[in-house]
Amino acid sequence: MLALGGLTYGVIEAGAAGLATPRVLAAFAVAVAALAVFGAVQARGAHPMMPLDLFRSRTVIIADVTGFAFIVGYYGLPFLMSLYLQQVRGLSALAAGAAFVPMMLIGAALTPFSARLARGWAPGCRSSRAWC
Repeated sequence: MLALGGLTYGVIEAGAAGLATPRVLAAFAVAVAALAVFGAVQARGAHPMMPLDLFRSRTVIIADVTGFAFIVGYYGLPFLMSLYLQQVRGLSALAAGAAFVPMMLIGAALTPFSARLARGWAPGCRSSRAWC
């Protein structure tokens, strides 16, 4: 929580105050330090919240990178597209929102199957374990 809070604060304030200001650099430093402490605690714990051996799995790494890229685009798209649809194309707010319904339905339909799809694409990973 401290790492995400420091990162979020740093990114938000970097836009207003500048990337090299002391409070932004301090926020990023807190985020990095908190993440390092979290990783060290998880590596030594008997029952970690985040088992670090998960990241030895190619399937988990590919799913994480793909998910991150998807989320970056998925959260930026509605904001920019709603402005475009309303200001350039002249749609009302309701019509612009309705234009997003197919995208949301596809996401809702495919999300329950994403783990099974990721596991199915990993070479040699046909096991029923949670990760390969």
